[in-house]
Amino acid sequence: MKKIIIALLAALLLLTACQPTPEAAVVVQKDFGQLTEKAKLDESHVPDLLLSESLKAPKTLHKALENKQGNVKVYIEADVTVPDAKGLPMIRVGHGSFTRDDIRRFADVLFNGAMPLDPNNKKYTKSMIQESIDRLIKMRESGDLDMKYESVEQVDADIAELMAKLETAPDTMDVAEHDFRQEYPFSLQATEDFAAISNLFCQEQVIEYCKNLNRYAAMSLVLVGTPDSSPFLNIKSDLSAETGYTPEEAYALAMQTADRLNITDLACTGQRAYFLTEGGFGVYEFMFTRMVNNIPVTFTNDIGNQFNPNSVHVSWEYEMLRLFIDETGVCYLKYASPYAIEETVSEQVNMLSFGEVWQIAELMLPIVNDRFTDYNITININSVKLGFMRIVEEGYPNSGLLVPVWDFMGTCTRQHSGRGTTDKADDPYTSYLTINAIDGSIIDRALGY
Repeated sequence: MKKIIIALLAALLLLTACQPTPEAAVVVQKDFGQLTEKAKLDESHVPDLLLSESLKAPKTLHKALENKQGNVKVYIEADVTVPDAKGLPMIRVGHGSFTRDDIRRFADVLFNGAMPLDPNNKKYTKSMIQESIDRLIKMRESGDLDMKYESVEQVDADIAELMAKLETAPDTMDVAEHDFRQEYPFSLQATEDFAAISNLFCQEQVIEYCKNLNRYAAMSLVLVGTPDSSPFLNIKSDLSAETGYTPEEAYALAMQTADRLNITDLACTGQRAYFLTEGGFGVYEFMFTRMVNNIPVTFTNDIGNQFNPNSVHVSWEYEMLRLFIDETGVCYLKYASPYAIEETVSEQVNMLSFGEVWQIAELMLPIVNDRFTDYNITININSVKLGFMRIVEEGYPNSGLLVPVWDFMGTCTRQHSGRGTTDKADDPYTSYLTINAIDGSIIDRALGY
């Protein structure tokens, strides 16, 4: 630790308030081999204090930082959140998987008891085909084509194909119940009044449910990446008028659904709401992450599957469950990358004090966010949080470690210095710096280490 502090102090000599920061973007080098050793706590000196006391963490943090060029400014007006515990463990996790029983349970709950059908072994009825024809005709007349179609001619071709099928379609559905014995991946469908089709897509490590595929394209704005404000999306707090659910009612439905799905190892650690202007509908979202000793894995917008040919590990998505509610109830759900707990590496790890963490953060916050030289960037950090994150281990392709990390979370505004255009990233679940609480190394959440 003395070496870390000496290096930091040397770097700090280059700084005054809001003065240039060092060019190098590394304060503490990652050392996978030494991480577990650094985590070991001298049992004879285990503090009998809550973490907020032993780590000397403040309740709030108020700072202003700036990079060397002056185009990145970071304003911190944040609550500092520390788990109400005396220590945090390190847990090794592996790749979990979904069983056929899991998929049966998800189908029963999300299909509301409707028979799960094999989409490869069923015939559409006249009423189902007619509804599709009516929808396509309405789309054609409005000129507002969904993402599946590039031209009106393609819509006309689908209408003609459906019209041909309509003549020979049965009046009642010739159903074939899914046997759940197919090899992954496979899908299930359920119908409501032989018209609306719900879909469940199943892989060994992903279960994805969508009630209305016609809304999937509009929802892709929030399913991948950060749901920032844009001409197509407005972040809101209350969608009572749009959905018929108050925020409290939507939360209650989400919790009830998670309970029926038997989601016992995860807890709701985030929620938000937005109106999708392109689709003309609103959705509440609830995010679930794993709990460790009643302390959550911190949810951020990072998925963890960014490809890098020089990565020390194959891409591995973070475990999370995302559940969406619209005016029809639960309209979308995705549970990806379940973890399998393998072992407790350490019951209580040794962690840097908050002061040591802040010395690193003070240097690195302007540096790691200086990615666009043509932009003036303003970051507002409103939450500093200690929680868990899964990192990968070099040399261990089938497992990772749940370790304590500090996240500096908030919002961002980017203004192009030439064009004068402004982009806003105002979703609060973006982490602008993640620091390993054990060794002080900077973690790239997109890569997972």
